[in-house]
Amino acid sequence: MLKLLLLGLTVSSTAAFEPETGGLFSEEPLAEPGLFGQELEPSPEAPSFQPRLRSKIELEALSAVDLGFEAGEQVFEFQLAGRLEMDAEIQPSLNLYLHPKFRHVTAVGEDGTDRQFLYVLTPEAYATWNPGILQLRAGALVFAWGSSDFLAPNDVLNPYDLRRLPLGSSSLAEAKIPVLAAEASIRLSKLTVRGVVQPFFNPTRFFLTGWDTALTRALASAADLSAIEDAIAAPALDQSGDLLFINEMPAHHPGNGTFAGRATLELPNLDLSVTAVYGWDPVPSLRVDPDLVFLGSKLASSVANGEDFDIFDPEVLAAVDRIRTATAQGRTLARGNYERRSMLGFDLSWAVDPVILKLDVSYTFARTLYTQASYRPVRQPWLTAVVGVEYLYGEDFQLIVEAFALTVFDIQSSYRLMLVEPMSAPPSQFDGSLRTVALGGVIGVARYSLLDGEVQLELGAASTFDRGDFAVLPAVRWNASDQHRVALGAVILGGKAGSYGEIYGNNDQLYLSYIFSP
Repeated sequence: MLKLLLLGLTVSSTAAFEPETGGLFSEEPLAEPGLFGQELEPSPEAPSFQPRLRSKIELEALSAVDLGFEAGEQVFEFQLAGRLEMDAEIQPSLNLYLHPKFRHVTAVGEDGTDRQFLYVLTPEAYATWNPGILQLRAGALVFAWGSSDFLAPNDVLNPYDLRRLPLGSSSLAEAKIPVLAAEASIRLSKLTVRGVVQPFFNPTRFFLTGWDTALTRALASAADLSAIEDAIAAPALDQSGDLLFINEMPAHHPGNGTFAGRATLELPNLDLSVTAVYGWDPVPSLRVDPDLVFLGSKLASSVANGEDFDIFDPEVLAAVDRIRTATAQGRTLARGNYERRSMLGFDLSWAVDPVILKLDVSYTFARTLYTQASYRPVRQPWLTAVVGVEYLYGEDFQLIVEAFALTVFDIQSSYRLMLVEPMSAPPSQFDGSLRTVALGGVIGVARYSLLDGEVQLELGAASTFDRGDFAVLPAVRWNASDQHRVALGAVILGGKAGSYGEIYGNNDQLYLSYIFSP
């Protein structure tokens, strides 16, 4: 969640790409040649509509260097990326959209070791049919629901691929995984109603180990998973390591689909929306017996080092004995599954010149969270509330600030929760009372344009109040021309001792990117 929070700072609205003039992707209808080089006069019966194809190509190179060369971390990073965006208007009521992209990342560790990963996922691609008040979209879709620019509590239909988000170099939208879905919307005057059917389950993806942003950095005290890298090749581990302990994945059939609805009322200067979603929790529920993890790590280490596995080791014998007792009692030693999630939400956007006020709230009846120390999964009611303001001064200055509160209800006093509470001992081991905990914070970005928009200065920042995490993301962007763009920026992370800002603080980076649009 920390990564989602911090990387949301770099989200910026994606402007519609401009049509090309001339060449293969011209919007101008091609002249129809006539006989002997003469142009034919159009017949009165000839249709006035001409199909159009618009496109945009981007190629990106990005280099990053760590701000502190700490032992065991990755200190250099180089990325090559490309994307193609195409929008074809086949008929007046039929459009086709395609947006394939890739990103290759190479990271070099402080010890000289390197690691690579190639992201090529299902591209966003869909057909839109708009015969009138009804609009149908079907394909691999990316949704953007809610008024919040950063946390977006109502925007839950797309899972995230956190492996694709090097800090400071991509927007949060870049991490959304397109999902196979169909959306129907109908517009009745000022009211728009949408319904979505997503027939197949898609999990959120993340690095389990091996990268500076891997989950094991936060779980270091729970179990030593480093031996997994000795038993499984790095490319295979990066591709599927996060699914290693999932033994109850929802089957790919419509019974495991996600269903959502949204209604928006557009009034003068005010948009009101309500949302309902019945889907899946993005966080898996993992239960692995610690003795099983211990034996697996010992065995993997022995195999990797070419050593004999000492079955008479007292620690091994004690772990085996406890596992035998657990199996005799019928306890499951390892289980990984995803739970259903039901969510209701409300959001509004109110334009009061010169600002836009925003409210984005969602309530989830039960979400999967983990306890501190024991890392045991628990299901808790969860409320996310975001209040924001956007201020525009002419065309040169933009300021977006959002305050948020993540509130968890019915927490037992015998444990504390990861992510939402500071790392500390539980209030009581014996008190059976229930608690309510709120994690508050603020997140924002300011942008200022110079030289008629050629240069843009940007400063993003985020902080949690009680837990003490913080992130600062300064950047300078230079639009040298329509074909060339350059960005220089930094990512600075930190926090109180034991906070996740402190745990992932070695991801401080200085980066330089270049984008070419032919």
